[in-house]
Amino acid sequence: MTDACAPPIGDRKLRLLCLHGYMQDAAIFRSRLGSMRKGLKSRAEFFFLDAPFPATPAAAADQQANDAVEGSQGRSWWQWTDLDPGTRPSRAAHYSGWEVSQAAITAALQEHAPIDAILGFSQGATAAALYLAHTEPQPAEQEEGLNGSTQQQQQHTWQQRQDQLRAAIIIAGFLPRDESYAATVRSRGPSLPCLHVSGAKDTLVPPDRTSELRQCFSQHSTRVYTHPGAHMVPTCSGDFKEVLLGMLTSVKQGRQHEWAALAGTDGKQ
Repeated sequence: MTDACAPPIGDRKLRLLCLHGYMQDAAIFRSRLGSMRKGLKSRAEFFFLDAPFPATPAAAADQQANDAVEGSQGRSWWQWTDLDPGTRPSRAAHYSGWEVSQAAITAALQEHAPIDAILGFSQGATAAALYLAHTEPQPAEQEEGLNGSTQQQQQHTWQQRQDQLRAAIIIAGFLPRDESYAATVRSRGPSLPCLHVSGAKDTLVPPDRTSELRQCFSQHSTRVYTHPGAHMVPTCSGDFKEVLLGMLTSVKQGRQHEWAALAGTDGKQ
């Protein structure tokens, strides 16, 4: 966990790394974030990353393909190994390939450094949560079973994240159905100050699923915003824009932990 009061950022804009949803890609997500990019253009710069895996052709029939754009195959942050033909990927319970995605996110953080916050939508929000969990320091009793090189590598990865990331924005995220992936998020309890966003009418990732993920995060570092819409990034206006501006201002001042700690959990926090 970073210090409660980190050094201020200074005059530059904040820099956000953005992870797209399932069946999207970086270009599609850039378009979908047009309202946020315009509304925050004086405050923030946005960088977009393609997930490493192409979505399978059969995945286009998945209910989550509402995230997609016609004519684009789209990308995925992980693969799955337990589905019969015709079964929706959202029902998969055995994932694979996370190590590739984690390495891609780490490389993007280095390439675009400094990155101040990570933003994810839908499957990309879950990928952001997994990344934060995997780079959270391990308790000493868990580290005892690791060899020296593994401990050193994990400490280096954590230090890289600690030196950069100050906050996260998780939009329509969900706890993975793969229990081994879910257990990592539960047990590591990401402590980075985080804004969790959900849609009251989201049928693809209902509020109870976003709540499952949110409850894995440190409750002292979590803020919640519920918009009235469905499975989408809400328009950057009104209450939502105020929340984002408050978060970005706190991050810029190095007081993001104070911002998170003052929050309540009603629909307009």
